Amino acid sequence: MNRQRVAVLVDGNNFYHALMERVGRKVDMRRFVERLTGLPPEEVEMRYYSALPSRRSRGAELHRGFLKALAAQGWRIFLGEVVGNREKMTDVALGVDLALLAALDRYDEAHLVSGDMDLVPAVRAARGFGKRVVAWAFQGTLSTALARAVDEVRLLEGLDWDEVAVAA
Repeated sequence: MNRQRVAVLVDGNNFYHALMERVGRKVDMRRFVERLTGLPPEEVEMRYYSALPSRRSRGAELHRGFLKALAAQGWRIFLGEVVGNREKMTDVALGVDLALLAALDRYDEAHLVSGDMDLVPAVRAARGFGKRVVAWAFQGTLSTALARAVDEVRLLEGLDWDEVAVAA
């Protein structure tokens, strides 16, 4: 019996800010993956896309520590750049990986934690390679175009956040 290969790709900056606004607490990202996919994290390709500001600040240092902890938990981290106050290259990196990993037949199903319309071409490419794409987003953060492009939409409000929250 063939085991389904699953990838989780997280648009880190958008996810983090929406999470803090909607849920108000940090989550154990390995348990988060388990709840999204129903699989143990060891069986999932986990990728997190973010950016670090070039200037040193307390927030940047905390974020750097968070990314280091994710890497220690088995996440592959991809960093874009912050130009002014805008994150650059992370959506493109996520989209390229979604399409490229599909072309290389590295997954059967991708769980995309993003609502960004910019990812539609990559989703179409992945589906063109016969891959299933599930978008996870908070209500009101999912673009209509992305919702139409994916195989399935799941709202993050449907997760039991108490199960994935980091103990205080």
